[in-house]
Amino acid sequence: MPDLNFDFLKGQELALLCFGPYMLCFHFDGGTTLQIEAEFSHTTFADDKNTRKYTFPISASSLTRLLMKKVESVQLKKMES
Repeated sequence: MPDLNFDFLKGQELALLCFGPYMLCFHFDGGTTLQIEAEFSHTTFADDKNTRKYTFPISASSLTRLLMKKVESVQLKKMES
């Protein structure tokens, strides 16, 4: 995996989520947009023992609870198959 740095997301608030059949867009305050088109997972600070893994198409999720929350940390990990 190339060296990628997403630290610029720290402190940004998630304002909008857009779901498509095979993509998900995160729209942050300040105009930053992050589009995901591959399997991903996330862990919330309040529930750090429960990582949620998503594949497309996403039929149900709890991602909406991230709305109006600020990014506290970002980690990139290569997902195992």
